[in-house]
Amino acid sequence: MMFSKMYQSHIANLSSPATFKFNGIKKDGKKVLFETDMIPITFMGHAIAYHFVRKK
Repeated sequence: MMFSKMYQSHIANLSSPATFKFNGIKKDGKKVLFETDMIPITFMGHAIAYHFVRKK
């Protein structure tokens, strides 16, 4: 419920894609920088988002 409220108040109102960068940890313990493009869309009245993730 909290995630849904945060999404609706911060992400759903975006009119263009947003890019996020974050650090991940592989199974072997190595740190890896990732980047994701989040594309908000509406489908059948519901706010959803496509995410394209890539290693930086």
